[in-house]
Amino acid sequence: ELGYAILDQIVAGFVERTLEPCFADPTGAPLAQIRCFLDRIEQAQRDHKCMGGSAMGNLASELSDVHEGFRKRLASVFTTWHARFAEALAEAKRRDEVVAACEPDATARFVVASLEGAILLTKVTKDIGVMEQCVGELKRYLAAYEVPA
Repeated sequence: ELGYAILDQIVAGFVERTLEPCFADPTGAPLAQIRCFLDRIEQAQRDHKCMGGSAMGNLASELSDVHEGFRKRLASVFTTWHARFAEALAEAKRRDEVVAACEPDATARFVVASLEGAILLTKVTKDIGVMEQCVGELKRYLAAYEVPA
């Protein structure tokens, strides 16, 4: 139970500091919300001098095969993150801000997986340039779906 409480505290802090500020305004531009999140993750890596990586990613890699309860809790964190992106992309689609070919679910999953990979590579290389490059590419990927104004 103590482990779950610690995980819940880590997740709550992440949501409060990183996720919610970008998605708090339901009338905000959906792609701008995702870009805000990408920027916050990049800044967090910079602030931590490329150390530590992703708490959820670290725990997922260590515990997913050895503790089913933690695996489920961690999966729900990634599901929440994915759902937030998918909802934003679906809203962008409803607003005709992205092309019809954009699949919100698949695009959101790709962004989450890519970002977690970028965090891991940044941690291993201790090079913020890796994170900057990956975030830049993710932004270009999202822009490819954007309908020109």
